Amino acid sequence: MPYIVMSSIGKDKPGLIAAMSSTVASGGGNIEDLDSVVLKGKVFLLSMAIQVGAEKAEALKRSLIERGKEVGLRVFVYDGADFNLR
Repeated sequence: MPYIVMSSIGKDKPGLIAAMSSTVASGGGNIEDLDSVVLKGKVFLLSMAIQVGAEKAEALKRSLIERGKEVGLRVFVYDGADFNLR
């Protein structure tokens, strides 16, 4: 099953990890790895390696970007193959 890699940045506030992880679950993905950091108590960074079926990957990418906009995050999504994730 292929991977996608998501990274995001925005102002820190409660619920950001929940919003993005629930989007992954709703889109049929599985979070294999997650890292988050809050810089100076204000800047939120989130990265996830997500395993998802090839038939659902493009829809999940779009959903993550849209959900990010809704919660105030700039979201970037990449194919896992770009990083040799298999």
